[in-house]
Amino acid sequence: MSSYRWEVGTLYASRQEFKETVLAYAVHTARSIKLKKCDLVRIRAVCQKDCPFWLYAHKVGDESTWQLRSLNLQHTFMQTHRVGILHTKWLGAQFKKKVESNPRIKIRELQAKAHKKWNVTVTKSMEAKSKQEALSQIQGAFREQFICQLESD
Repeated sequence: MSSYRWEVGTLYASRQEFKETVLAYAVHTARSIKLKKCDLVRIRAVCQKDCPFWLYAHKVGDESTWQLRSLNLQHTFMQTHRVGILHTKWLGAQFKKKVESNPRIKIRELQAKAHKKWNVTVTKSMEAKSKQEALSQIQGAFREQFICQLESD
């Protein structure tokens, strides 16, 4: 994701997909990117105060599709260990396989893995919530599979 090529005109299936792409880019490049304008028809992602980096996406007509309309990829700020838009749902999805293989994995191990993989600092409470999110995603998948089996019988 650190070598992701942003191009004007790129289409995203939904607003959420664009936001997750920006989040993944921010984590992989260790930048403190924030979503400045974020309403039902537009999203503007910016870096820190005096950094010229920005991305602007807009909703396409009455569809659920979003399009990257304009951008400036130049950064003047250094990389950071704290990514502001990082949230537990995304972290939980990233650690889902790890938690699935070992549900009793320690929170410190997940913190160390995040630091090693993306060079970001994640708080203990955020890591605990992301572990819980991963567990609930796993349990949800098991429930769906169980319900599908009941319906087919």
